[in-house]
Amino acid sequence: MICPITVWLLWVFILKRDQINKFPSVYSGSNLDWTDDLSDLSEEKPADMITVRLDRNETGSLGVQIASVAGSVYVKQLTAEPAISNPEIKIGDKVVQINGQSTANLVHQQVVDLLRKGGRTVLLGLQRMRSESPPHSDVEKTIKVVLEKSPTGSLGLSLAKKTGLDGIFIRMIGTGSAADLDGSLRIGDKIWEINGKPVHSWSPGAIVDMLKSATNPVEIVVKREVHR
Repeated sequence: MICPITVWLLWVFILKRDQINKFPSVYSGSNLDWTDDLSDLSEEKPADMITVRLDRNETGSLGVQIASVAGSVYVKQLTAEPAISNPEIKIGDKVVQINGQSTANLVHQQVVDLLRKGGRTVLLGLQRMRSESPPHSDVEKTIKVVLEKSPTGSLGLSLAKKTGLDGIFIRMIGTGSAADLDGSLRIGDKIWEINGKPVHSWSPGAIVDMLKSATNPVEIVVKREVHR
């Protein structure tokens, strides 16, 4: 699991891994359970830029948690005022400008410096991604599967969040893994329970840790959207 490095100024986070292509049919690499906290399983196109004004709170924070991924900066989480009550800023927004200066081609420390030196009021230029995925269905099918771990202790599942959606989803399934050979699980399934314990509100890392520590057999319940 790739972990972000915490930078206490403005709760800035960075992920040190290039994004993997979206929606691969089967992951052909190592059959290890892992997670990438900033993942989106839909195809997207950027919208026009909007400018959001944030005035620092009494602690000097903007209440924004960001992540730098493959040269781009995104809103990872809204943690406090003023960001948390601002309707114009949302998790998953791409930060393209800070006080009029482009963030393109900047390393993480340069972005941190822009935020630190931005003054009492900071203007964020944001792009919201437009999803090209089909509309989400209101109908969900519940699927239960029982898997036996490999000798290495892996089930072959890669988990991720979907930007703007609640829940943790299957992002990839390792070729030849227990999950692949069983055939019941699919990319895009939402993890709901593990060994009878509800985990749908957990983080990807917490679910991965539970899967790694679970003994055979491992019972997994998922929710799958059914499009009519």
